[in-house]
Amino acid sequence: MALLKQDINYLFQKEKYANIIFTELNKHRDLNKALSTVLKRIQEFTDVEATAIRLLHDSDYPYFVFSGFPRAFIKRENSIVAIDKSGNKLLSPNKKDPRLKCMCGKIIAGKFDSLLSFFTQSGSFWSNSTTELLAAATEKELQSESRNYCNYCGYESVALIPIISDDSCLGLLQLNDHRKNIFSLESIEFLENIGKQIGYSVQNDLEFSKLRDASEKIKILNAKLKTLADKDHLTGLLNRRSFMKILKFEKNRSNRTGKPFTLIMSDIDYFKKINDTYGHDVGDKILIEVSKELKKSIRRSDTISRWGGDEFLVLLPETNQTGGADLADKLLNIFRRKVFKYSNKKINITLSFGVFEYEKNKSIKEFLKSVDDLLLKAKETGRDRIVKIEN
Repeated sequence: MALLKQDINYLFQKEKYANIIFTELNKHRDLNKALSTVLKRIQEFTDVEATAIRLLHDSDYPYFVFSGFPRAFIKRENSIVAIDKSGNKLLSPNKKDPRLKCMCGKIIAGKFDSLLSFFTQSGSFWSNSTTELLAAATEKELQSESRNYCNYCGYESVALIPIISDDSCLGLLQLNDHRKNIFSLESIEFLENIGKQIGYSVQNDLEFSKLRDASEKIKILNAKLKTLADKDHLTGLLNRRSFMKILKFEKNRSNRTGKPFTLIMSDIDYFKKINDTYGHDVGDKILIEVSKELKKSIRRSDTISRWGGDEFLVLLPETNQTGGADLADKLLNIFRRKVFKYSNKKINITLSFGVFEYEKNKSIKEFLKSVDDLLLKAKETGRDRIVKIEN
C-alpha cells in the first residue's frame, strides 16, 4: 500500500528533526545549552506545550532544563524522592538508594508493566487523557505512589521517556499538554530514540567532567609537588636549589645592568645547645618562628632561603652593602628583643650576620664563600653581631 502524502511528510519531518537534534547534541559543549535547544526542537516537532528533562543529581532527579512549564510547577515537582513525616528520605528495597515516587520515579527505576497500554516495551509512560486513565486504572496498575499533580494542573496529555545510556537510566524526558490526544505510539517511539541520543550526550558530558576533574586534580598535585620541590618542608622558605636559580638570575642581571645586589647570611647562635637542652622539636619550632620573623621584615622584592640547618640567606636586589647592613642591624635587634615561649619555657636567642655586596663578574661560588667567611668571622668574634667588608 502506497504511503499517503501526509505520512510521507511526517516521516520527512521526523527524520529532519532527528538530524537537527543529533546535531545540536553534538555541537554544544555546554550540556545545559544543548538540552535547552533540544527541548525547543522537540516542541517544534510535536507541538506540545511543555517539555522538561530530569537528570540525576545527589540521589534525586531534579529538573535540569524545562520549557513551557510554570516555575511554580517546576518548584513543586522538582524532587521525586519519597520522604517520611519527619522529612527523612525513604530507602528503596536495596536499602542504599532513596525511594522514588510518582510515575516519574517508576519510569526512572524501570518499574513498569509493558502489557499495560500506557507503558511501552522500552519503559516509557504515556497518556492522552490523564483524567480517564486515573479513573480507569488501579493504583496497582499504575505501580506508583502517584501525586497526580500533572492531572491536578490540567495536563491531559503526558509522556515520560527514560533517558538511557548503556542500559542505565540517567534521567527523564517529560512532555505535558493541556489538550487531549497529543501523542501517538509512533511519536512516542520517536521520542524514545531522542531519549537515547540525549542519554549518550549526558553520559559523554559526565565522562568529560570526570576527565576534566581528574585533570584539575593532576594540576593541583603537580603544583603541590612543585611547591614541595621548591620549598623547605619545615619553614616553607625556598630551599637551596630554588634559591640558586634566583641568585644566578640576579648575578646575570647585575653584570648586565651594573645595578648592585647584596647577600645577608645568618644563623642562630648556639643552636646546637638549644637542641641538646630542649630537644629537636623545640629547635624546629624556633626555626619556624625565625623564618616567620625574617619573612615579615624583608621587602617583597627580596628573596629568603633556608640555606641549611639553622642558616638563612637573604638576597636584596638593587641594594648595596650599606642597605644590606641596615637590614641586618634591624634583624639583629628584632631577635635580641624576641622571647620564644614553649611549654612554659622562655628562650632567648640571637643571630649572627655576614653581609656582602656582589662584585661584578665574581662567580657564584666565590660570592657565597665571601659572605660565608664574613658570617664565620661574626661567630668567631663573639656572635650576636654583623660583619661586613669595611669600605
